[in-house]
Amino acid sequence: MAEKYQVRKFEPVNNSSYQFFEVAVNGKFQFQEFVDNLKDEQRDLKKLNAIYGYMDSLSPSNLLPKTKFRPIKCKKCKNVYEFKKNDIRVYVILERPDVFVILGAYKSNQDLDIKKIDKLFNGFEM
Repeated sequence: MAEKYQVRKFEPVNNSSYQFFEVAVNGKFQFQEFVDNLKDEQRDLKKLNAIYGYMDSLSPSNLLPKTKFRPIKCKKCKNVYEFKKNDIRVYVILERPDVFVILGAYKSNQDLDIKKIDKLFNGFEM
C-alpha cells in the first residue's frame, strides 16, 4: 500500500533560510506521537527545545557540527538527517528550501527507527 502524506507548518521553528513542516503518514504525525509519549517529560522537553534552537539556526552558511546535525544512511530514502541532543533524535528530510520533520526518537532505538523511516518514507515527495 502506498503511503499517503500530508504536511503542516512546524510551529516550534522560525528559520529564515528554510521552511519547516511536519509530515503525517496515513493521518499519523509520527513526531507528535513521540512528543506526546516522552519518557522523562521535563528533561526531554529541555533537550527538544535545544534541538528547536539548532533548527532555528540551520542555514546554508551556518553548518552545524556533526554532534548536533548529521546525515543518516538509509537504504531506500534520500536526504535524511538527524538533529540530536544527548539521547534525543529528530529525523528530517531536507529538500531545500524545505525541511520535513518526520520522526522523533531515542538514540537507543536508532537502528529500528532508520528501518521505520525507510518503510514509511520510501518515495516521499512534496
